[in-house]
Amino acid sequence: MKLYLVLSTILKFLAAKPLHYDFKNSNFFFENQFNKSFECFKNVLEIGSSEHGLPSLSPLRFNDGMDVVLDGLLIDGLTHYKSTRIDLKPEIVMYVDFVFPKITVSSNYSGKMNILGLYAVYGKGELMFEFLNITASTVVKHNILTPLIASTDTIIGVDSVNFTITKLMDDEDFSKAFSKAASNVITWFINNSQKNISGYLNPKFQKIVNHAIGNLNFLDYLAKIILYSCND
Repeated sequence: MKLYLVLSTILKFLAAKPLHYDFKNSNFFFENQFNKSFECFKNVLEIGSSEHGLPSLSPLRFNDGMDVVLDGLLIDGLTHYKSTRIDLKPEIVMYVDFVFPKITVSSNYSGKMNILGLYAVYGKGELMFEFLNITASTVVKHNILTPLIASTDTIIGVDSVNFTITKLMDDEDFSKAFSKAASNVITWFINNSQKNISGYLNPKFQKIVNHAIGNLNFLDYLAKIILYSCND
C-alpha cells in the first residue's frame, strides 16, 4: 500500500509532463511489470474469464460454418517483446509501440469445415501458428472520469506467419501443401486488412479494459498498471 501511495504521488507530479519510457535503455522495472501483465493476458486467453465475458480457449469450439474443436491451447512469446516507446502526452493520450519477435499458438484439433462452401476438409491432429515480428502500434485516449478509456486504435502488422497442420484429410502431403498456402494467405490478410482488424478488435479491447479497471481515476489507473499482478 505504501509503495502504491508513493507511485501515485510521483505520477501526479509527472502527469503535467510527457512521460517517455524507452526499453532500448533497459528500464528493468517497467519491463518486468509489462511482462507480468502479458503473462496474465496469456493466462486469460488460455483459461478464459467469465468476469470479462471471455470464453476459455482450451477447449475452444467453433460452430459458425465449422465443426472444429481446439484443445490444449498453448501460447508462447507474449513476454518476449521489444518496446520502442511508451509515451504519455499531457492531453492524457498514451502511445505504445511493441515488436514481438515470435508468438507461437499451438493446439490439438479435431473436426471438419467447408472452404468457401465448396470443399469439405476434416482431420484430427495438431496445428500451430508461428507469427514472426509482429508490430503493434497503439494509441489510447483517456477520459478524466469513467469510463476511463475513451478510445483505442491499434494497428497490427506481421513479417510472416508460418501455419502448420497435421493429419488433415489423413494425408500428410495434403497437410503440408495446405499449411504452405494458408501461411501465405494469413500473412497477406493481416497486412492488407489492418483497418478491418483494428475496427473489430479495438471496441472489444476498450470494453474489456473499461470493465476491468472499473471506477479508477486516471492517476490511480497509471499506478495500477505499474503494480498490476495476476491476482488483481
